Amino acid sequence: MTEHISTNLIERYRQRQMEPLELLALDQHTSNCAQCRQQLRSALSLNSSASALQASVPTWQMDDEHLSKNQLNSFVSGKLDAIDRELAESHLEFCDGCKSEITELLARQFKPAPSLVDKMADWFRNTALAVPMTFRFAGALAVLALLVWAAALGFKLWTKSPEKIQMIAGTTPSPVPTEDNVLPNPPELKPPFEFALKDGGRPVTFRADGTLTGFESLAADEQQAIKDALIAGRVRVSSTLSELKSGSGSLMGEPNNDPAQVWAATSKATLRSPFAEVVAEGSQTFRWKALEGAASYVVTINEPSANYREIAVSPKLNSTSWTAPALPRGRLYTWQVTATLKAADGTTREITAPAPEAQEAIFRVLAKSQAEELARGKTASAGQHLPLGLLYARLGLLKDAEREFLALASENPDSPITQKLLLDLRKRR
Repeated sequence: MTEHISTNLIERYRQRQMEPLELLALDQHTSNCAQCRQQLRSALSLNSSASALQASVPTWQMDDEHLSKNQLNSFVSGKLDAIDRELAESHLEFCDGCKSEITELLARQFKPAPSLVDKMADWFRNTALAVPMTFRFAGALAVLALLVWAAALGFKLWTKSPEKIQMIAGTTPSPVPTEDNVLPNPPELKPPFEFALKDGGRPVTFRADGTLTGFESLAADEQQAIKDALIAGRVRVSSTLSELKSGSGSLMGEPNNDPAQVWAATSKATLRSPFAEVVAEGSQTFRWKALEGAASYVVTINEPSANYREIAVSPKLNSTSWTAPALPRGRLYTWQVTATLKAADGTTREITAPAPEAQEAIFRVLAKSQAEELARGKTASAGQHLPLGLLYARLGLLKDAEREFLALASENPDSPITQKLLLDLRKRR
């Protein structure tokens, strides 16, 4: 899609009349176009589970790398569904700014209200002077007895409350979700397992005796992989991903107020894509966060196994993306961005992300045999999301796998197993 989405296209999406390729094109377009993403969110009703699932992906693609005020308040009050809460918690792992906001909101939310004892004491102080001295003493005795009784009762109730026990211990209780404001987690699946789904518009059934229908064109081992995923409610992912996610963390030490140093140190937020992932093609588009005051950027790609040999270097760029030439398949690569900053006096300085102590931006390109397997899988799946999503995950292409499982969940909004598979995959990401 090269143009913005139309009203007719949104209505066809609402009625689930889009072809698989159209749905894929729309997903890719809205991932990169903030205007269309907002238009789609505004037009669709979020009352149904399918719309909520579809909206969850663009909702959390934040241009400013921070949670909005509404998202922070919803997180604290427990109004996020299971998927959005998982994404928020992942963001809070590396964003100190949002963690500080959460702490302040929690402190305000759980500030104890005036107790009955405090209210009665205030009333007595405000009214005692207006009462004749004869009645003050008798009134004081009555109020004192009432205060003692209220304090004893209050202490008894206080100590029985789990939330108050947490507060006494110095910990803050998590907001308690309710059925009215939280999308419930998929119910626990217990044997015997039986499922009836639609995948790519075709009926799929899995019976308690292990009979699977709807995927007869797939090989026996591929059908077995589908059975295993349905029974376990889990998605098998490539072991390569653990290698890609290892490495140094963010810079430690005193807080740094230099925006350029922060930009370089927070590599996970700065070097957006590809980052700790497997990619299908050797020709990749690299995207990063802009640095205020940067006059230009240069991207460098290195190969760690060859002593970080330089593989490709971009020209000086004014944008925050660059498409590199095709890289050899089956290899591991790292990349970095060097920004040139120009001061008011005309002097320049360079700063490179990631900083030496920060996590490397690392990725792997599928080997030739894996790329051929993927091509065969796309043909064999014939537009069905479940087998293709499992194949993507097994090869380590988690973004593509999530897109397929999201489409499957949207096609089956009331199915617990499709939601369970989608949640499991997002936890792996």
